[in-house]
Amino acid sequence: IAVHANGALNIGEGAVLKNNQNTNNGGAVNNKGTVQMTGGIISNCSSGNNGGGIYCEGAQSLLKMTGGSVFGNKALSGGGAALYSASGNDAISGGEIIGNTASSLGGGVWVSNSTLLVSGGILRDNSAPAGEGIYVNSQSALSLQGDPLFDADQTVCSYSEPVNVTGELTAARPIPITGGSWSPGRVVARYSEGYV
Repeated sequence: IAVHANGALNIGEGAVLKNNQNTNNGGAVNNKGTVQMTGGIISNCSSGNNGGGIYCEGAQSLLKMTGGSVFGNKALSGGGAALYSASGNDAISGGEIIGNTASSLGGGVWVSNSTLLVSGGILRDNSAPAGEGIYVNSQSALSLQGDPLFDADQTVCSYSEPVNVTGELTAARPIPITGGSWSPGRVVARYSEGYV
């Protein structure tokens, strides 16, 4: 499915996008507008490039995930979803990103030249050489708050920028953070005042 700039796609309960293949970006959805996922399933899709399930690109592109399941998808980067030069208001507050695979970066989600807020949802059984859960490229930002549930092997790999804790973080399990570009004195995580 291609969503053009100023277009919108709502994926809700009962929606099933599966077994799709794209040699370029976005195995199921290639988004340059708005995608809101409140339910439904995106599964067993593949991309020859980025975003096995969902790919978002461009200043007008926006992803809001509050429910549903993205599972079993494959891509070069962003097995479940990939954000590239997106709007900066992308957010995951619910749903599941499970069992996706990237052959390069970001088994669950790949973020490049974009900003993502994760405040809920489940990341489990995603795989990649770097950033099994989420990979954050340079010139990108990841913010965490609320109660996202990351399995112990679902690392957040931030290449150069610190991960920002921007609100109360009540996750039931620790969120493992690794870095792609470590150097002495590098800040790995930054906490907003009052959220230590």
